[in-house]
Amino acid sequence: MLNRFLEQVVEWLTENYAPPVEALEPANFKHWRDTVMEGPTNYIDYLIGAGVLE
Repeated sequence: MLNRFLEQVVEWLTENYAPPVEALEPANFKHWRDTVMEGPTNYIDYLIGAGVLE
């Protein structure tokens, strides 16, 4: 049941946001995140960068 739900979430995410394949491959995600993504890696760091938290 959980696997089917996860498959549906991935399908919806792909249809609506068309992320790069690397974003959905667990083995490649960390490399993709570290080399492509810029900015904070979590919500707390985002809030600090936005000046909401100190």
